[in-house]
Amino acid sequence: LVIVDDANASVVATTYMGRKYQDAIWETRDGFSVVVANDEMPRRNGSNVNYTIPLYNSYKPSAVSAVRTRLNAENAASTKLDASGK
Repeated sequence: LVIVDDANASVVATTYMGRKYQDAIWETRDGFSVVVANDEMPRRNGSNVNYTIPLYNSYKPSAVSAVRTRLNAENAASTKLDASGK
């Protein structure tokens, strides 16, 4: 189980467990939460218990939104046409 509590994390992992945990990842940040179930992960060697996490990147939704807003504004500014349509 990977627990990300108000932090930045990039995780690549594999498990070798004797029992099955219901969740693979818990992340909480700024009132936003993500829970990724064990069953959503790729199985390791056909096991019902063991799985891999190919790559999990945590993120701060407000930061992603701010970057998206800035990129949209830059894109809009760079695609404005002049009076001749160029």
